[in-house]
Amino acid sequence: MKPEKQSPAVPFQRAVFWRTALVSLALTLAIEMLSRHSPLAGAWFMLSNPAVFCYNALLIFFTLSIGLFFRHRLFAQTLPSVVWLGLGAANCIVLFFRITPLEAIDFAILRTGIAISTIYMTVWQLVLIGVGAVLLIVAFVLLWRKAPKKQRLIRQALAQALGAAILISGFGAVFLASGQLTKDFSDTNAAYGENGFCFSLLWSMVDRGVAQPESYSEESVEEILSALPQKSSAAPEVKPNIIFLQLESFFDPHYVDGLNFETNPVPVFSALKTRCSTGLLAVPGVGNGTANTEFEVITGMNLDHFGAGEYPFQTILLSEACESMAFNLKELGYTAHAIHNHTGTFYNRNTVYASMGFDDFEPVEYMTDVTRNIIGWSNDSVLTREINLALDSTEGPDYVYAISVQLHGKYPDEPIEGAPIIRVGGVEDPAEKAAYEYYLGQLHQVDSFLSSLVQSLSKRSEPTVLVTYGDHLPSLALRAEQFTRSTLFQTEYLVWANYDLPKQDCDLPAYQLGAHVLQMLGIDNGLITKLHQYYSENPDYQQALQILEYDMLYGDHLVYGGESPYQKSDMRLGILPITITGASCSDGTLVVSGENFTEASRIRVNHSVCSTEYVSSSELRAPLSHLNSGDSVVVEQAADILTVLGETNAYIVGGSDKGR
Repeated sequence: MKPEKQSPAVPFQRAVFWRTALVSLALTLAIEMLSRHSPLAGAWFMLSNPAVFCYNALLIFFTLSIGLFFRHRLFAQTLPSVVWLGLGAANCIVLFFRITPLEAIDFAILRTGIAISTIYMTVWQLVLIGVGAVLLIVAFVLLWRKAPKKQRLIRQALAQALGAAILISGFGAVFLASGQLTKDFSDTNAAYGENGFCFSLLWSMVDRGVAQPESYSEESVEEILSALPQKSSAAPEVKPNIIFLQLESFFDPHYVDGLNFETNPVPVFSALKTRCSTGLLAVPGVGNGTANTEFEVITGMNLDHFGAGEYPFQTILLSEACESMAFNLKELGYTAHAIHNHTGTFYNRNTVYASMGFDDFEPVEYMTDVTRNIIGWSNDSVLTREINLALDSTEGPDYVYAISVQLHGKYPDEPIEGAPIIRVGGVEDPAEKAAYEYYLGQLHQVDSFLSSLVQSLSKRSEPTVLVTYGDHLPSLALRAEQFTRSTLFQTEYLVWANYDLPKQDCDLPAYQLGAHVLQMLGIDNGLITKLHQYYSENPDYQQALQILEYDMLYGDHLVYGGESPYQKSDMRLGILPITITGASCSDGTLVVSGENFTEASRIRVNHSVCSTEYVSSSELRAPLSHLNSGDSVVVEQAADILTVLGETNAYIVGGSDKGR
């Protein structure tokens, strides 16, 4: 017999209220214990900061109260409970693999993250996760079908949800204003620890973009512009090739107090620092955040002014073009190239690089003879050839932004047979020791790659400048107290040239690096560049920078007279074009000949993708019995099963090919 529909007069059920409240508190405590990898630390957060703890519980309480609207009440309240607990468990797992907690960005890059999941987890772990997910779905289906239906508590649901929403809004404003909740997510670990997981995760989802400064107006913009040179300096007599090489997780481990090594892992970098301009580089992340270091260096914008944990590669740059070093140098006749020996779709690079003015982008799918290290990341040695290929592709000066990947974690917690290592002392835990020794072995290889790159650039007849630095510290068990000469948020940079370039040492934030290097070369193109070069000593410098960032990306483009001069570039994928010169069938095999094929190339005949064998850069093969006259043969570059980065012009089979 179906239960009766609830009358609006059904009284407020206190038992339901208290049960919802207690479940919310219990879930919050469990999530904090998971997030802090310690039951005691989670309990201490509850006892030492009860107001913020209860505020996090209130967020869960709101989601559970919505379940009272439904007759399937048990299902409707269990589902968000499991989601919250699952997010806490996911954060717990993420913190085993890297230094920073689960953020909104992790959901945005989930698809590309799945492709590298085998690096972080074993096949059996992935199988168990898949089986667990299936069992969970089955359990929810059974719960929906078997759990008894209840009366809809409409008035109580409205009262609880609306009351929770009012309290969330009111106390949120009070706590943020008083500092009990922090809006400063420059150190995400500290922010999550202070705010609690639930609030921090939700804040990272909704806090986006640069907030409009209170002083933003035509007058304030004009005041900033009046303090800057109205025109760019004359183009320098020497316009060198400018290469920025961003090295994944690269740093000098001598900065970690208490560590000792059987040999110097970075002899080349150490030697270069003695004769090149160098200094510490403050970066926006630790353990991860590669794309945000890129963003700061390329655009000169400060990520501290953006949303909590925001990655502009995933937000504003998907729709807006942005003043950048690429756009600025192109005004001087440069060609702008981006290179990355990892998949082109990661962090939307195949899209957002056009927003920053690059003329072409060479991801790993367009590279040949790529080798990989023992855990699966592309070796950086391939970048020597790729960088020189970019420089050779034009007659004029080139701006190259290259990002490496070899040193990416997760680092193994036990020795791997065949992996190069460097013995380390000062680490007692066997798992930490194994991770350090693997990392140092890879670090030494990347240092050797740096040597080969410098040697090749030394032989070039045209003036060339190389700027290299680490994007962030590696995801090792590093602690702030281990650093007395730097911090967890600092790596190092150096500026090398194949001609006489005076040594200028200074410490910098990443967003000033581009302007600093251009100033060394006598270049000041770009408003952000000028602000860093001519306004950084002004007490209102950060406020002025935020005003320009807001105006350029979100405001009225007052700095440009009301309309941005920047439009997305018509960016090519690949430095060298991939072409088809012929296609024919013989003995059940389709042979496609051409130029610049790679292991990511796959053949498509008409609308059907063929199982493709890479033979060489000039030949691909696929099983096919025959081609008909008029058939269309295309070679596409595939990032994964679903994603095509680019494709060749169609090769149309002629009449003489029929039946072959």
